[in-house]
Amino acid sequence: MSRKSKTIAPVSPPPRLVAAERRRAVEVYLGEAALVSLLVSSAEVYKKECYGTLLGYRTDNRILVEHAIPYQSAQRKHSEVCLGARSRRIIDEVLGGLPKFKVLGEYHSHPMFGERRANIRLGALDTIDMNGDDVQIIVAINDKKRRQPWRIRTDAAMSGTYANYHFSIGAYVYPGRAKRGNPILAPLFCPYAFGLLGPGSPNGRRG
Repeated sequence: MSRKSKTIAPVSPPPRLVAAERRRAVEVYLGEAALVSLLVSSAEVYKKECYGTLLGYRTDNRILVEHAIPYQSAQRKHSEVCLGARSRRIIDEVLGGLPKFKVLGEYHSHPMFGERRANIRLGALDTIDMNGDDVQIIVAINDKKRRQPWRIRTDAAMSGTYANYHFSIGAYVYPGRAKRGNPILAPLFCPYAFGLLGPGSPNGRRG
């Protein structure tokens, strides 16, 4: 049974080491369909975690995420989400035969609980099923306090508001595509996100 949890964070490497590794890390690009799916699946089960797989392409120094497919049978709680062995086997069989897309990794959300706002830090169990060349995306979803434009943060993640929520999205990878040490935040890009503030959107101003 696959399980994701955000209750315990791993020991972080020194800041200078993180900065040096990030310069060597691959860049992660989110397509329009992938971003929409991340936002919708996180909001749909808000106050519980969503969980799904990432499909797309990989080059030597870039990961292009085209689709984010939610696991519909996942057992959800506020701080963890599980996928049964049977569901995992079926999903692996179906995705393994896709001719166009590769499985790049997985994603899950961290929802706000009470007054405690969610963040994109990895939990101790989040890397158990993560392979050395995987990307793992975490979406922190919180109540929106005020309208905020989408932006690239100093830690290489991205954040902004849409509808009634504030989202932070981070993409974790292992430096050198080898499973040793802790995953780091890779530079994350999504040009489509900056169009979410258009006049006709739930985030934009009308009239």
